[in-house]
Amino acid sequence: MGITTEKLSEAKFFLEQIEANYLEHPAFDYFLGAFISSARSVLWIMRSEFNDIAGWESWYKSLEPSTSDEALLQKINVARIRTEKQAPLKTNFRVSLTIPKEQFTEKLRQELESMVNKTTEFSVKPVSVRDNLADLSPTNNGLNFIGEIESIYRVLGELGDDDVLVVCREYFATIKNVVFECENRFG
Repeated sequence: MGITTEKLSEAKFFLEQIEANYLEHPAFDYFLGAFISSARSVLWIMRSEFNDIAGWESWYKSLEPSTSDEALLQKINVARIRTEKQAPLKTNFRVSLTIPKEQFTEKLRQELESMVNKTTEFSVKPVSVRDNLADLSPTNNGLNFIGEIESIYRVLGELGDDDVLVVCREYFATIKNVVFECENRFG
């Protein structure tokens, strides 16, 4: 196993850690910082390992990332700069709700809009279809509605609104493909 493959294995280890610790705080953020630092250095290690092999430099320069890959690489680099030079990474959770149209009143719309970009306390009570929904009453004069949580995922400002784990998996797949192609050609 060459040093590039070892570094790729290290990045994979940290990716597996963020998968295993997805809901754990602050472990997820710590492993995320380690993954980004490790994964971002894989191609630098590859350059060090293969740079002296005839044809490698021209092959490497010929790799042109797609527009989406270029955007991904830029986002990851911004996160790397932050975690290595400025401050630790801190993710947030994003929750996606579905509210049935009969529950979505004008009052509810106005109340929810007033909460956008504000810290808000939520209380969630699971209900079943057997519950008498009419008996559900607001507590502490709060907002009351029935809805369904569709998804919960982590976001990081530098990575936009996308699920951090999805972005990391995509980034790992991108660098893994480059490493495998390099090793098949020059390894």
